[in-house]
Amino acid sequence: MTPAQSSAVAIELRGVPGRSAESRARLLARRGPSLASFLALVGFGLVPFAVILIRSRGGVLTGATGIFPADQLQYLAWVRDVGGHLLARNNFDVARSGRVFVDPIFGLSGGLVRLGLSPAWAYDLWLPVAAAALLSGYRAYVRRLLPGPGARRAALVLALFAATPVAPVLAWIVGLSPDHYSQLALAVADSTPALQLWGYFPIAIALALMCVSRLAIERAIDPSRRARRSARAEIGVAAAAAAFAGWIHPWQGATLLAIFFGLAATERTRRAVIACAAAGLAICIPLAYYYALPHLDAAWAAARVQNDLGGYFGGWVAAAIVGPLAVPALVGLWRGDRGVQERILVLWPLAALGLYWLNPPYAIHTLEGITLPLAVLAVRGCARLRVRGAVAALLVSAATLPGLAFAGYLLYKTTNERREPYVMASDDARALRAVADSPVRGAVLAPPPLAASVPALTARATWLGHPSWTPGLGLRETEARRFFGGRMSAAVARRFVRNVGAPLAVAPCGSSPAIERLLGPRLGSSKRIGCARVLTLRL
Repeated sequence: MTPAQSSAVAIELRGVPGRSAESRARLLARRGPSLASFLALVGFGLVPFAVILIRSRGGVLTGATGIFPADQLQYLAWVRDVGGHLLARNNFDVARSGRVFVDPIFGLSGGLVRLGLSPAWAYDLWLPVAAAALLSGYRAYVRRLLPGPGARRAALVLALFAATPVAPVLAWIVGLSPDHYSQLALAVADSTPALQLWGYFPIAIALALMCVSRLAIERAIDPSRRARRSARAEIGVAAAAAAFAGWIHPWQGATLLAIFFGLAATERTRRAVIACAAAGLAICIPLAYYYALPHLDAAWAAARVQNDLGGYFGGWVAAAIVGPLAVPALVGLWRGDRGVQERILVLWPLAALGLYWLNPPYAIHTLEGITLPLAVLAVRGCARLRVRGAVAALLVSAATLPGLAFAGYLLYKTTNERREPYVMASDDARALRAVADSPVRGAVLAPPPLAASVPALTARATWLGHPSWTPGLGLRETEARRFFGGRMSAAVARRFVRNVGAPLAVAPCGSSPAIERLLGPRLGSSKRIGCARVLTLRL
């Protein structure tokens, strides 16, 4: 429960005449678990912040959080760019890029940056919003489909926190190749809704909007489910929520589109066809926008190619993610009720898996949110098998705790082995501030991992920084390390900076002291900031 909601409850209690202390206590008792659940979910989302702060050891935080820090630095770059220009471009390459990208989440954060907030704070303020949205949306959906508080609590925990127990078994007991280990790590991080609170707030909000849209489309089609709003108003809610979900995260929009298509085909009533067609057309607007982006800007075309992993996530990954919940879900699949929401409950996992097998760019995104329908069906299956009490609690624990432990290990491993993407030396941070204030216009050359922080902290482009947005990232990282390590000849170093085309360079603490000598006439000036240096280059 947010502070505004708490105030509303207090006003409601004070404003009802004759409300006894006992009835007030009962109302607060009903609202209490909501507040506790919200705080617990926010606390879960703060875990990466706590781990990074403990490991910062006096350094300056870059703003990256979670298991894959490059993604958050990409988000912060967009926030900074939108804050300054309304539309964002690709700042992880020095090649010319058009300002073609707009997003409501990054746009609102960018507005806060214009007011003076740092990009990291402007983005991280979405954590409580994402937690409240995810909890409210999932709880409303579970309440619609399951009776009884025990079944609802079990389904909600599974829907939010189910992380396949197959992951730690394969990773720690069976053993996996590095490539398969990476696939499994990415799959666990993507398919567990609560883990989206570890830096992926737009995805969590999109998952909540999917619940809003599905519940509204049911009320639009089924008159017995409507209470206050008209069918037309419910269609508007369903369409707006679906469109925003697709705008924030297009994979969820595509899933909703498939669900609505299947619902119209199976319901086969005029009301269902109209409602699904209206919501589907609304989803097509953001999907058409994302389809057009690679045709509007070469950077988006390159990013699409680099993000298209061509079957990287095989069928075994989907089986490992879906299998543990799918087994009891199959037991609870069929029942006498064939209502609208029951059809959606079956269409949802089928749509997600169908899109996964179609292999869109970064296909694992299609399985985000699949735990919610599977959790509802799994709880029904356990009820049908008369699984109760301690056995039910044990099964819920088995479906959540081992997988979450694996995710926690991934976070620990990443922050322990690759501290630099999360924390930089104070002198390096000062050097980036100097670059941000430099009158010299243009991009920045810096070595990894410092380069990934350049767009967010300086509002400038960098030669390298993100695997999706930097062409040939691996080769560029190798060349940058050679240059800043002083392992190039003078002729090669001078040709290197001319080919890169960045007029500024940041040599972080630990860089070779020979860089200036190697650059020779290519060096315009060198400014020492503690153990870091800011270089201006003659191109």
